[in-house]
Amino acid sequence: MTRHLDAELAHRFIKGRLDPDERRACVTHLSTCAECRGLVDEERGLSNLLKLSDDPRHPEGAIERVLERLAAVAPQRAAQRRRQHRIAWVGYIATTVVVVLSAWSLTALSRETERVAADLGISPTIQRQVLKNLDALDTLRSDAWLADHYTTAITLDALLTNRGRNP
Repeated sequence: MTRHLDAELAHRFIKGRLDPDERRACVTHLSTCAECRGLVDEERGLSNLLKLSDDPRHPEGAIERVLERLAAVAPQRAAQRRRQHRIAWVGYIATTVVVVLSAWSLTALSRETERVAADLGISPTIQRQVLKNLDALDTLRSDAWLADHYTTAITLDALLTNRGRNP
């Protein structure tokens, strides 16, 4: 189903008056569309309310009181839904702005880094090696033991490298 349910289709769905293909399409659509699930719930509530009005066990005026309460609550619920939608949209927009600005700043930083490296005559291969080493340094900063023993490890590495060259 590519379209949303209308009140008439929701009513037929609740009453079981759809052919199997229509019902399958509605069930599939309702599994992904909160708006239409809300419409079906409202239709179900109205249908139940109409059943109450035919029941002789209810005191006189009970249905009218229920309808008055519903009429009083409906604007509040609508305002609450609008407020929730606004909050969600603000969150989506803020997230999008952060993502776009982050991507833009990373691109600008990358271009600036490439420009400085080109001015200094550093080849792209050397640039990639430096970036890999920066990642390693970030790892060192995040591990306290490695950060404390970094100079010892570098000195040891240099001694072993020199010993390998000068037997």
